[in-house]
Amino acid sequence: MAAKAEKCGVCKKVVASSDNGVMCEVCESWFHSKCQNMSEDIYKLLNQDKIHFFCGNCDKAVGKILKSLSELTLRQDRLEHG
Repeated sequence: MAAKAEKCGVCKKVVASSDNGVMCEVCESWFHSKCQNMSEDIYKLLNQDKIHFFCGNCDKAVGKILKSLSELTLRQDRLEHG
């Protein structure tokens, strides 16, 4: 939950403590769960340990980074073992 008066990265309204607020782990912006089209079940799931949330913009970037890291790991394995 937002510690101070953070504004939603989508609607720009304050994410109040009574709102289902989520913070993107990359850009550290806060969002109302409804502004991210997030169901109540998904919001509850995100409140568990080791579950990560990335906003729509950062999710695309994270996907590209993970793909690049995977490709680098494969190349390194080929160099070391091949």
